[in-house]
Amino acid sequence: MRKFQKLNELRIDLIKSLGIGLCSPIATIVFMTAVDRSYLVNKIGLEGLLTALFLLVCGLKCISKVYTIAESFDLLNERGDDDKSV
Repeated sequence: MRKFQKLNELRIDLIKSLGIGLCSPIATIVFMTAVDRSYLVNKIGLEGLLTALFLLVCGLKCISKVYTIAESFDLLNERGDDDKSV
Protein backbone atom coordinates (compact mmCIF):
# COMPACT_ATOMS: atom_id res chain seq x y z
CA MET A 1 0.00 0.00 0.00
CA ARG A 2 2.95 2.35 0.63
CA LYS A 3 3.98 2.13 -3.05
CA PHE A 4 0.56 3.31 -4.14
CA GLN A 5 0.59 6.13 -1.60
CA LYS A 6 3.82 7.54 -3.01
CA LEU A 7 2.58 6.99 -6.56
CA ASN A 8 -0.63 8.91 -5.83
CA GLU A 9 1.34 11.75 -4.24
CA LEU A 10 3.56 12.01 -7.30
CA ARG A 11 0.56 11.86 -9.62
CA ILE A 12 -1.14 14.64 -7.66
CA ASP A 13 1.98 16.82 -7.85
CA LEU A 14 2.38 16.22 -11.59
CA ILE A 15 -1.24 17.01 -12.46
CA LYS A 16 -1.21 20.05 -10.14
CA SER A 17 1.92 21.41 -11.82
CA LEU A 18 0.37 20.84 -15.25
CA GLY A 19 -2.80 22.65 -14.18
CA ILE A 20 -0.89 25.64 -12.85
CA GLY A 21 1.21 25.75 -16.02
CA LEU A 22 -1.89 25.73 -18.20
CA CYS A 23 -3.42 28.59 -16.20
CA SER A 24 -0.36 30.83 -16.62
CA PRO A 25 -1.03 32.19 -20.16
CA ILE A 26 -4.26 33.88 -19.10
CA ALA A 27 -2.54 35.27 -16.01
CA THR A 28 0.16 36.73 -18.24
CA ILE A 29 -2.45 38.31 -20.51
CA VAL A 30 -4.29 39.84 -17.54
CA PHE A 31 -1.05 41.22 -16.09
CA MET A 32 0.18 42.65 -19.40
CA THR A 33 -3.24 44.18 -20.11
CA ALA A 34 -3.19 45.85 -16.68
CA VAL A 35 0.22 47.33 -17.45
CA ASP A 36 -0.39 48.25 -21.11
CA ARG A 37 -4.01 48.76 -22.18
CA SER A 38 -3.25 48.24 -25.89
CA TYR A 39 -1.55 44.85 -25.32
CA LEU A 40 -4.75 42.82 -25.62
CA VAL A 41 -5.89 44.39 -28.87
CA ASN A 42 -2.57 45.01 -30.63
CA LYS A 43 -0.45 42.00 -29.70
CA ILE A 44 -2.71 39.14 -28.63
CA GLY A 45 -5.87 39.42 -30.68
CA LEU A 46 -8.97 37.27 -30.49
CA GLU A 47 -7.24 34.00 -31.43
CA GLY A 48 -4.63 34.38 -28.71
CA LEU A 49 -7.26 35.25 -26.12
CA LEU A 50 -9.43 32.27 -27.06
CA THR A 51 -6.41 29.97 -26.95
CA ALA A 52 -5.47 31.26 -23.50
CA LEU A 53 -9.05 30.78 -22.30
CA PHE A 54 -9.03 27.20 -23.62
CA LEU A 55 -5.77 26.53 -21.78
CA LEU A 56 -7.29 28.05 -18.65
CA VAL A 57 -10.25 25.67 -18.82
CA CYS A 58 -7.87 22.71 -19.29
CA GLY A 59 -5.81 23.89 -16.33
CA LEU A 60 -8.86 24.21 -14.12
CA LYS A 61 -9.94 20.72 -15.16
CA CYS A 62 -6.51 19.38 -14.11
CA ILE A 63 -6.73 21.12 -10.75
CA SER A 64 -10.23 19.72 -10.26
CA LYS A 65 -8.88 16.24 -11.01
CA VAL A 66 -6.20 16.74 -8.32
CA TYR A 67 -8.89 17.38 -5.72
CA THR A 68 -10.82 14.30 -6.87
CA ILE A 69 -7.72 12.12 -6.58
CA ALA A 70 -6.84 13.60 -3.18
CA GLU A 71 -10.35 12.97 -1.85
CA SER A 72 -10.37 9.36 -2.98
CA PHE A 73 -6.84 8.91 -1.63
CA ASP A 74 -7.90 10.24 1.79
CA LEU A 75 -10.94 7.96 1.81
CA LEU A 76 -8.71 4.97 1.12
CA ASN A 77 -6.42 5.95 3.98
CA GLU A 78 -9.35 6.32 6.39
CA ARG A 79 -10.73 2.93 5.39
CA GLY A 80 -7.27 1.37 5.78
CA ASP A 81 -6.86 2.87 9.25
CA ASP A 82 -10.25 1.54 10.32
CA ASP A 83 -9.31 -1.95 9.20
CA LYS A 84 -6.09 -1.86 11.26
CA SER A 85 -7.90 -0.85 14.45
CA VAL A 86 -10.33 -3.79 14.26
